[in-house]
Amino acid sequence: MKLLFTTLILLFFFTSSAKAEPIIRDTELEVTIRMIANPIFKAAGYKPEDIQIYIVNNPEINAYVSGGRNMFIHTGLLTVARDPNMLMGVIAHETGHIYGGHLFKGEEEAKNSVVKATAGYMLGLAAAVAGSPQAAAAIVSGTQQVVGRQSLQHSRGNEDAADNSGMEFLDKGGYSSKGMLDVLQVLYGKEISMYGEINPYTLTHPLSRDRIEHVRAHLEKSSLKGKVLSSGITAFYDRSIVKLDAFLESTEKTLKKYPSNDNSVNARYARSIAYYKIPDLQKSIGEIDSLIKQFPKDPFFIELKGQILFENGRVVEAIPCYEKSKSLLQNAALFKIQLATAQIASEKEAYLKPAIVNLEQSLHTERYNSFAWNQLGVAYGRLGELDMSNFALAQEAILKGDKEGAKRFIRIARQTSSPGSTVDLRLKDLENSMADSKKEKK
Repeated sequence: MKLLFTTLILLFFFTSSAKAEPIIRDTELEVTIRMIANPIFKAAGYKPEDIQIYIVNNPEINAYVSGGRNMFIHTGLLTVARDPNMLMGVIAHETGHIYGGHLFKGEEEAKNSVVKATAGYMLGLAAAVAGSPQAAAAIVSGTQQVVGRQSLQHSRGNEDAADNSGMEFLDKGGYSSKGMLDVLQVLYGKEISMYGEINPYTLTHPLSRDRIEHVRAHLEKSSLKGKVLSSGITAFYDRSIVKLDAFLESTEKTLKKYPSNDNSVNARYARSIAYYKIPDLQKSIGEIDSLIKQFPKDPFFIELKGQILFENGRVVEAIPCYEKSKSLLQNAALFKIQLATAQIASEKEAYLKPAIVNLEQSLHTERYNSFAWNQLGVAYGRLGELDMSNFALAQEAILKGDKEGAKRFIRIARQTSSPGSTVDLRLKDLENSMADSKKEKK
């Protein structure tokens, strides 16, 4: 079976018990969830960028925050919360935990855990396009880091407080608490039906009829009962979940759910992914081309076509797709990384400098992305700029936890860098940060 490294990218986040939790990276899904979450974060007094959101590929119904301001949402919860207002209710509740400081560990510890988890998450992409899915699997496996997850073990009091804060944030944002009530009712119903089994959400978020009635009472008195997310956001969310399901479910299930006589946007999107997984490139491209023809300025359809082409060895054909999707959504860092990866993989020298620009720009927001640093090192190396190449590879080594490797790359970089140059100053900053990190551990 072909190993997939598509628009849906997995990294592995480990709990202290060494149980792998693969985290999904997908620009469309992240943008969609941010449209739902950001109004809540703003209402709580946070800048949206202050809170990081991670989508965990886990069928268990759960969501939690860990150390400081990192929010984790299971795909199992997304499956249950098909209505985006329900997801907004969950996010409001989890934001209440952040606001209330219901945490055991500090923000720095959680940040370090996320850094380790993020290291190397896109490495499989390059191996897959090189025609070696086995190598891709080995690379992803090699980047798995054992990190501690400081998940919440809440008391009933914390749950009530988070509910109250969540409803306050919803009110401030001008949204109904109905989504929060709906998701609590669904979860409570599942708790009853799962009697005798372990419900992960119950372990971290004790449920009770009192909590549900409290939210219901608030809703009954609210003037915002009918104030829900727009139909546009709802449609976009539904499309994102259809895409998620198509990647995670079997091809057979997807094609049964969306037969060829269903010409809806979501059906064609799902079938394009399903055919891609077989792989049936002709049918996959046919479905996605029909969507691009209908929606020529949709960056996600165009990006998916680029990914399909790229991962089937048609690298040069993929580049214009990536360039177009990047131009349509200029702040999408993952798009820039994917474009740069294709540009480098093309082995055309003319693409090296544009690839460097894309990678440098992406690293403003994806600074813990070891794959981006790796590709930057490769691009600079092919241009003969060995000092910058080794600097980038040193950054990659640090993110992978290879301090000795980082020191080695720094020593090599110093052999070709001029004292006082930009590279020299960046190397000194890197050495200072490594020294500071060592002091903090002591």
